Formats: sequence, C-alpha cells, structure tokens
Amino acid sequence: MSPPRPSATGFVRRSRTDAATREAAGRAPTALGHRLVNRLRARARRRLVDATPTRRIRDLDGVARATVVGTVAGIAGDGPAVERWVDRENTDGDRRGGGGRTVVGRATRPFVLRDATGEIRVRVPPDGHVVFGGDGECGVVARGDEVAVTGRVARDRGGRRLLTGPRFVVRADAT
Repeated sequence: MSPPRPSATGFVRRSRTDAATREAAGRAPTALGHRLVNRLRARARRRLVDATPTRRIRDLDGVARATVVGTVAGIAGDGPAVERWVDRENTDGDRRGGGGRTVVGRATRPFVLRDATGEIRVRVPPDGHVVFGGDGECGVVARGDEVAVTGRVARDRGGRRLLTGPRFVVRADAT
C-alpha cells in the first residue's frame, strides 16, 4: 500500500496578504543593511575629517592631505559651486510595489577657496561627499559661503595647487 498523498491545498490557498507580508519581510533586511552601511560610511567620513589636520593655504607645501577652511571666492560657470537635493516621490507604479522612492541629486562645479593666506582650486570628485549642517540632506554652496574642505593636495598641469579626492569631504553650515 502506498503512503497517503499530501494535500496540495496549503500552497494554493495562500492569500495575497500573505504574499505581501512575505515580500515586506524580505525587504526589511535589505533596508536595515542599507541603513547600517550608510551609518558606517558617515562614521568613516567623520573619522577622516577629525584625523586630518586643519591647515592654512600657505602651509600646504609638502602635505598630502589637509582640511582647509575658507570662503568660496570664485566658481567655474554659472550657478552654485555645490548643490545637493533630496526628492521623496510617491510612485505607485513602481515595479516592486514599494510605493515610495527617494531621489537624490547633486551638481558640482570647480571653485576657488580663499583664506587669509591665499587661494586654492577645489574640484569635487564624483565620489566625493558633501555634508550640510542641520539635517545634512540638502543645500547649496555659493560664492561667499564659508566651507571646510578635506581632500588630497595635488598640483595641476600649471603647477597650481588643487584640493581633490579620493576620500574627499565638503562640509558647509546649513544654508
């Protein structure tokens, strides 16, 4: 005699709410992982800025990495030197059915940073970080704003000093 056949109704009768619950439970570890990675990256940026000595522009000779605090004196092109925005959309037509999506954008232009001892050119690399005071999510750095720039000190083709990446951070107060 053969064993009794298992009932297939357990798989067929699952409701849509069960599927939605399983889908939400599957997304939770991913969201938690993203949040953890973002916190670790922010902590690494803070440690980098805290560990890098603050220098005046005239004292940058022979220095590989420095933090320079100064005023934005000139910007290449029209518009702000750095602009970062966050747009939270409600997208009901998302393929995954997430419902809400956050869009983050950034626009940067090379600019000149000036302190009491001189000027230095600053180029924000694509992977450079921009941090604003307050909520830290969005803001604008324009001519006349005071910023702190942490980055690698290099020389461009003309022999002028340039502050750039990798591991580059621009900090500005809330604007």
